[in-house]
Amino acid sequence: MIAMKILLLNDRIPPEGKGGAEAVVWRLAVGLRAAGHQVHIAAATEHESFDKLRDGIETHHLRARYPERFRSWLSLYNPQTARAFQRLLGCLQPDVVNAHNVHTWMSWHSLRQARDFGCRVVFSGHDCMPVVYGKMSFFVKPDGGQALSPTAYRLPRLHNLRENRLRYNPFRNPLIRRALGHAQAVSVPSQALADVYAVNGLPPAQVVPNGIDLKAWTPVQPELLSRLRGRFGLEGKRVILFAGRLTRGKGVEQLLAALDRLRDSQPNARLLALSSRSIESQVPARFRHLLSMICSAGWLEGKELRAAFQLADVVAVPSIYLDTFPTVNLEAMALGRPVIATCFGGSRELVQNGETGYIINPFDSETFAQRLQILLADGELRARMGRRGRERVAAHYRLEQQVAAMIELYKDAL
Repeated sequence: MIAMKILLLNDRIPPEGKGGAEAVVWRLAVGLRAAGHQVHIAAATEHESFDKLRDGIETHHLRARYPERFRSWLSLYNPQTARAFQRLLGCLQPDVVNAHNVHTWMSWHSLRQARDFGCRVVFSGHDCMPVVYGKMSFFVKPDGGQALSPTAYRLPRLHNLRENRLRYNPFRNPLIRRALGHAQAVSVPSQALADVYAVNGLPPAQVVPNGIDLKAWTPVQPELLSRLRGRFGLEGKRVILFAGRLTRGKGVEQLLAALDRLRDSQPNARLLALSSRSIESQVPARFRHLLSMICSAGWLEGKELRAAFQLADVVAVPSIYLDTFPTVNLEAMALGRPVIATCFGGSRELVQNGETGYIINPFDSETFAQRLQILLADGELRARMGRRGRERVAAHYRLEQQVAAMIELYKDAL
């Protein structure tokens, strides 16, 4: 094997960035390094620029900060990072530049810079931002079925103008398509996102599912589980875990509507929310009566995060937008927990309905509640689905498999 020098780009990385894409990029970097390659990461920071060695990986943080209302313009070319990135290319001279989320700070211009410098460029998409300005939900029909044709993902005429008004940039999408033309290869984590790219005139994308390091995602000691259960007041409770901010797009209203239906049949049910914000500020007014059934764990990492998943009887991922390949699904299944996941996006490619969990339309609160009721009441079913989930991850979604697929993309680009 010939070792490559690989530079990964992302707007943020942990611990500054705490989203799913940030975690995916970091895990990929760790996996590439373990495979014998020299790995660097370039990301933005709102502080002064700095370099730092983290877990054996050189990270380069470029200062960038501007008001969000200018993103449709500065995401195309950000002078705050462009010059610093050019110097970094000259210093590192990477063989491959793998850009990920560059739609805010690092800017789409970085793809052209890497190509002009003579690097081979691979773009890895994690969301629908090359098409829309945020979460893509225009195709979602609350009363519709789960099956969708890829044509449903085609951007409606004038959609971005109607949604963004004064922040609309008529040049944004054409220039993003041009920027993606500088990449020799494009990868996405799910067929759902590949379909979004295809029907909206973006370059063909190869599906490379995200993976997880099963050696790192192992059960924690019983003492830690017992301590967290006591800390969160979950003794004798049935636990539904939700990871992330309780936002409209993440399906908080649909989840709470389902929880409301369980009050009589499952009075010991508790929603364990892994969110850094106060729960009171995130729960809509019409669901305030459910606050006693909601427990906030705050933002957890490392062993405590794994322990939180182990405390769960079921994990809920009810997004009402195209959630491309939720990391929460992988983490739950890696620890043997059944998942009730949205039909919108890539969850249905990972979660096997009736085998490793359930796929639901979150707007169907009756079915959502029924699926929760079934799993909360049947420990044998939970164990069987959880076991099959971990087996599925081990067979198809290990980090080593993702790394191997990305290395092949890099080699093809070279």
